[in-house]
Amino acid sequence: MSLNEDDKQFIRDVIREALNQERQFIREALDQERLWTKELISDQLGRQEDKLLREFERVNTKYDAMERRLDKYASLFRVGDRSLRMLTEWSEGTDKTIAAWYKEISDLNKRLEKLERRD
Repeated sequence: MSLNEDDKQFIRDVIREALNQERQFIREALDQERLWTKELISDQLGRQEDKLLREFERVNTKYDAMERRLDKYASLFRVGDRSLRMLTEWSEGTDKTIAAWYKEISDLNKRLEKLERRD
């Protein structure tokens, strides 16, 4: 049994049509897979972005708390520095006053000794 040319052409056309349908089915399946993959990646990236934003917010909150503490310490250092300067100025002034008193007492003692020697 030999196939004539028309039968062969018919078989070729049927096979070609079946292959074309199969190709079309595969293309549609690939397009659907691409779409699902794109949606999956987009969802995962969105979740990661949200996660990163929450983490950055947490870090920013910590930095804000650190900044407030450091500002408080800086304020304490400024107050301490100002207090130490005032104490130093007072101390130096007191030292000068005490030195002047000692000199005055010394001068008075010398005068007293002179007066006692005259008598």
